[in-house]
Amino acid sequence: AMEKFMDTGRKSYPSNPFNGADVDGYVGDGNDVVESGDWSYVPFDDGISGHIRHKRNDDSIWLWTYTSSDRYGDQADDRGEFFDREQAGRVNGDTSDL
Repeated sequence: AMEKFMDTGRKSYPSNPFNGADVDGYVGDGNDVVESGDWSYVPFDDGISGHIRHKRNDDSIWLWTYTSSDRYGDQADDRGEFFDREQAGRVNGDTSDL
């Protein structure tokens, strides 16, 4: 966002939050998080939103919804938003109450 602000005078975020970042364990777009420490981004059909997924060391899987669309409407501020974290998978694959 800061690079975009410096280039254009407007803050904005990329459609994929991992673009331009070097994240250990990033397994790419649309891929499952299989190993502990894995991160992925699963884009939605709208092309500006998706889920960030992460498998933790206890084998639980968490996700965050992300959007790069302008959520605030302020002048010179086109940033998107990270929504609340959700648990998507339990330890040892237990998903009985998810």
